[in-house]
Amino acid sequence: MAEGCCGKCSKFMLFVFNLIFWLAGIGLLAFGIWLRLDNDIAKIVSLDLPWFYNATYVLMGVGGFTMIMGFLGCCGAMKENKCMLTTYTICLGLVFIAEIAGGVVAFVYRNNVSGSEQKQQQIVLLHTFDAPFHSLCHIVLSSPQSVNAVIGY
Repeated sequence: MAEGCCGKCSKFMLFVFNLIFWLAGIGLLAFGIWLRLDNDIAKIVSLDLPWFYNATYVLMGVGGFTMIMGFLGCCGAMKENKCMLTTYTICLGLVFIAEIAGGVVAFVYRNNVSGSEQKQQQIVLLHTFDAPFHSLCHIVLSSPQSVNAVIGY
């Protein structure tokens, strides 16, 4: 399959990039697990933030999927296995379609940020840090101009 200098170079580059993706998938998975299981972080987000735990599960899922894609790409490139490379290409296509769909959904619903999420973020900031920082956050976050700056108006 990989003939000549260009074929060998392409095979090597595909292997290297997919090795990087595989390592990134391991990192995402480990980071998601760490965020979910760390007791210090649990104290910070114990203020009824279910979206945080959902985000950790998404992070773990994306990390696992990235690991699988990196593995398929690495092994498919090294072994020149058509089945692995075809599966890898299909997965890349699905990721591309999902990214486009996510971008469209984010664009359509960009103005629907609810006040409850902003209020929860304020509560986390105010209950996490010391008293001087607490009073500074209260002053900054209680003014309408700063809240508008936070949400992008």
